Amino acid sequence: MKKDLRQTMLKKLSELSQSEKAELTKRIHANLFNSEIWEQAQVIGITLSTEIEWDTYAIIDQAWRENKDVYVPITDEVAHTMRYCLIQSFDDLQLGAYNLYEPRHQDVKYQCDKQAIDLMIVPGVVFDQRGYRIGFGKGYFDRFLSDYQHHTVSILAESQLIEEIPINVYDISVDYLVTEARFFQVD
Repeated sequence: MKKDLRQTMLKKLSELSQSEKAELTKRIHANLFNSEIWEQAQVIGITLSTEIEWDTYAIIDQAWRENKDVYVPITDEVAHTMRYCLIQSFDDLQLGAYNLYEPRHQDVKYQCDKQAIDLMIVPGVVFDQRGYRIGFGKGYFDRFLSDYQHHTVSILAESQLIEEIPINVYDISVDYLVTEARFFQVD
């Protein structure tokens, strides 16, 4: 069921025109940047968006303009875990696991404990009002978030919200959802 929901939504997202996606992105970003949790956060954890996802490069640029630290994950494909490393420019990136961009500087001095991240921006494809999400199917974020203690938010279009996602014991909901229409704390 989750696989079908994911595929249906990915198809729907891929059918957005460039101008529709650009307008939605602009509104989603404005709602994020005007939120209290964004304003209060000094350390941001975020992934680098792919073409099908909402642009996170502009979010990273905004974080740097506001003198926030930006940490991006490096994935361990064997253990299915992530660790976050500091990036200070897009030149700090290289192509990594799953053909995603990851930090080039992976030594310990660039890494941070997950609890040092004030705001974690969590990717996903399909969401419900309770903050549960269907991601890309590997379970990295559910494992990572199982003991994460700070704010989590996902960026999405209203069209990505469904009534209810079937969940299991391992699924972790996010605290906030931000769309082109609103920023809200989940039930």
